[in-house]
Amino acid sequence: MTFVTTEFDVEMLSRFLDRDVADALDPIIRRFYMRGGAKIRLRAKKLVRYAPQKKISDLNKHERFVYEQAMRDYKAGKITKKPRRPDQTAMKGNPPFAHKRPRSLLKDRIFFALNPTREYVVIGPELVGRNRRHKRNGDVDTMQDLEAGWPFMEPAFQDILPHLPKYLQQAKGS
Repeated sequence: MTFVTTEFDVEMLSRFLDRDVADALDPIIRRFYMRGGAKIRLRAKKLVRYAPQKKISDLNKHERFVYEQAMRDYKAGKITKKPRRPDQTAMKGNPPFAHKRPRSLLKDRIFFALNPTREYVVIGPELVGRNRRHKRNGDVDTMQDLEAGWPFMEPAFQDILPHLPKYLQQAKGS
């Protein structure tokens, strides 16, 4: 697998294809890339599922103490929102779990972009970890680290690969 790093600007959050790029490509190739890129992107997003809560038996001492204290406060009426147990983390070799904050930092930031000069599609999540000052034990610094331990882009591509000839035929209009 080849990793290509590209920067997505703020406008790409609301649209995938810039008009200048679209006009520079052959219409058939553009339709093919758009359909293939969109399908791979959607499949990758579906592979990244939201994390379930840990079972109480899986909580460590500190997590259990914090959770039980929060439950006591909730039952006593000191807090109004019911506490949640910590989220599970994905096992290595499986797609990563998404964690809901207001938005998932991974699932909601998978994009694709076209390169008109070399005619290829870049599909994947925005860069992660570039603002982190210190790498903690087990954290990932790059998308390559994430994909190596918790693959989701390569399986998404492999799932869509058999359908690509059909997408090309549809783009040609036959």
